[in-house]
Amino acid sequence: MQINSVEIQKDGSFKVNGSMSIPDDMANRHRRKIQAWIDAGNTPTPYVEPEKSWTDKRTASMADGGYGTWSEQLEMNGVYS
Repeated sequence: MQINSVEIQKDGSFKVNGSMSIPDDMANRHRRKIQAWIDAGNTPTPYVEPEKSWTDKRTASMADGGYGTWSEQLEMNGVYS
């Protein structure tokens, strides 16, 4: 297995080369290969939470970080109280 890239996933597992997902409780041979790759000066890509889409924000309530209903938006802008 030739390792070109390693991404850390949300659950702690590793995604190797963008396709092969290796769980956190991976076999020792995989762990040694990834460790050798890191020891060679490479750095795994850290996990970054994906940005919510406009639709997700639009349908979420304001308490959950969304835009809320139109009446909530008017209230936030001071038009409606």
